[in-house]
Amino acid sequence: MEQLNLFGKTDEKDGLPVSGKCMENLYRRLRYDAEEYVDMFGRFPEADAIFPWLFLGGSNAEVPTTIEEVETLNSLSLKEKKQVADVLAKAFCGEEFILPRERQWAEMLKKDGMKLVEVPVMERVAALRLIAVKQNGMALQYCSGMPLATEAALIQNGLAFQFLLRKLPTSQYGSSDARVYLYWRSLALSHNGLALQYMDDQEASECFLAIKQNPEAAKFVTNEDVLAKCHGDLKFLVDHLDEIAAEIYSGK
Repeated sequence: MEQLNLFGKTDEKDGLPVSGKCMENLYRRLRYDAEEYVDMFGRFPEADAIFPWLFLGGSNAEVPTTIEEVETLNSLSLKEKKQVADVLAKAFCGEEFILPRERQWAEMLKKDGMKLVEVPVMERVAALRLIAVKQNGMALQYCSGMPLATEAALIQNGLAFQFLLRKLPTSQYGSSDARVYLYWRSLALSHNGLALQYMDDQEASECFLAIKQNPEAAKFVTNEDVLAKCHGDLKFLVDHLDEIAAEIYSGK
């Protein structure tokens, strides 16, 4: 396998605790399985927890794990592990790290993100997914388990929320996941108020945000408190939105 020197010269560390060759091997071995581990800030949230996964080898059998690599990674301090993990996370999502054979896909997706469906599933690496959803948020339907792609998609088109859960099944999610999910809801509404139609268990604040972004979103309001204040009159709700919001927030 040809070395591409993606992380500097093969045998030099270039400011990293491991060699460029080791970094490239990790990158190429794990890139097809990485996106679900990279958080919405483009980082591995817990480097120490991620490292056992690095040893498993990922799904790319072309780049097998060597005993030397395992020994090197095991010898790193937590600070060094975090440094390696952060660099890898950015590489998994960075267009500049796309391999030569994937560049044709990248150019195609820059023109039409929906053509992600034409990219073989095993070739839909994180960087290509990001390119696709940034061009057309609706390409999110061809992505899964990638927070960065979700955020980018909702910014490009809030209606992409339809490809997410309608409500949060709290029994299956931790508090951190719940905060991220609520952020995605508000992000979608701030870019397209009509995304309200895809949300159950609406908060009053979400209804107000949606209507301010697009008054047409009023017809998708299901929050009982909001509907009670306007007596089901959606035109009244739109015309007196700030007053109704003030009343609900004040508890009147």
